Amino acid sequence: MSPRGRLFSLMINEIKRVSPSNLFVKFADDITVSIPARAEDSNIAESEVSSILKWAEMNQMTLNSNKTWEMPLCL
Repeated sequence: MSPRGRLFSLMINEIKRVSPSNLFVKFADDITVSIPARAEDSNIAESEVSSILKWAEMNQMTLNSNKTWEMPLCL
């Protein structure tokens, strides 16, 4: 892994979950966020995305909106 890749790996580990019930899967330069959806937590996804956006801005990075998407699942 290049020095730049190692630095990013260290930085991405600084991202913290807004809610402990959310799951983050981090690999290389990707992050997957799984959020259980409940009616009482309707703003939790928005809060999670806002938190990641703040982290990216603080670290002078941007999210690639072409690779950012939502996939709701009903079980």
